[in-house]
This record gives sequence, structure tokens and C-alpha cells, in this order.
Amino acid sequence: STIIKKYKLKNVSISHFGAHTGQEVDTYIKLNFENINLYEPQSIHFKTLEERFSNISNINIFHKGLGSVNEKKELIVDDQEGQSASLLKPKLHNKYFPNIKFNKTEIVDIVKYDDTNNYSNFLVLDLQGYELQALKGSKERLEDSVKYIICEIFREELYEHSPTFKDIDMYLNKFRFIRADTAWSTDSLYKY
Repeated sequence: STIIKKYKLKNVSISHFGAHTGQEVDTYIKLNFENINLYEPQSIHFKTLEERFSNISNINIFHKGLGSVNEKKELIVDDQEGQSASLLKPKLHNKYFPNIKFNKTEIVDIVKYDDTNNYSNFLVLDLQGYELQALKGSKERLEDSVKYIICEIFREELYEHSPTFKDIDMYLNKFRFIRADTAWSTDSLYKY
């Protein structure tokens, strides 16, 4: 909500990639976002999203993950009721979060955002290292409708082959996005 106020955002339509259990949705509702699209590949969390939000008319819930190609992919899930999950194998994540053990998997549907019918002007990406792949599947939307992106960025490779902030910056710069606010190991804002 701080970012929304700081940049005086209005008429926001949001797509949240990796919505988990919808912790941020109450904030989206409070800020009067026009349309809220929630993407969550994990079955357990998708069911929670359905239970919590399926009766709200401006919220759409999709049992999908986002990536650069449409495919089925193995999601690696921790043993703590899916509190953390990634399409990439953990690397430095194990060092920084030794209490999180990834020992379960689930086959999930991954889609390109460009292949959906959603034209949000605000994206939120919380994909545990898969953010760049999801952005690569969003090229058309980055060119025509997206104006703001909140994206998790890191200085190190927490997951195998995961991008660093430099990779995200370089890719988004192609679409004239700049990193306007930075919070390391958490969410940073890019704006058009």
C-alpha cells in the first residue's frame, strides 16, 4: 500500500503470479483495485484461494503457474505445508534457510501470461527464482498494458539458474522499465 500511495496509482488492475494463500488480497481490496487475478500452481494453496475469494466478483483465480512456455513442470515443495516452493532446485536457499527442506514435488501447469486473456496494468511476481521466465512469457503485456511490476529480486543465485537483480533489470530495461524502489531479498518496484 505504501507504493500505491507514493506513486499515486489509480485504476489498478493486478495480476499476482504466485499468489500463495492470498495474503496480499485484503490490501488489494482495501485499495479498491478494479480487477484482481491470482495465479497459484500449488493445489493446496489454490483450494485456499477458492475458499477465500471465489465469491468476490472482481477476483479471478487460476490454478496455473507462469513461465516462458506452456508446459507441465515439476514444482519442488517444502515439507512445511508448501510454505515455500519453486520450479527450480534450491541452491543458496539451503544455506540461508537451512530449516526449509524441499522434499515433495507436484506436477503443475505453467502458462505464458501472454496466452491468457488478462490485461492488468500491475504485476506482482513472487515465484522463488522463476520471475525472469514468467516475464519472458509476458512480452506482449509488457509492451501494451503493464505499467508497474513488483518483483522479488536477489543479489545471489538462491535457486539453480535463478536470475539476479541484474538479469531482471536488463530484461525489463528492454521494455523501458526502470527499478524505482529496491528492497533486497523482498519485493522491488519497476515502473514504465
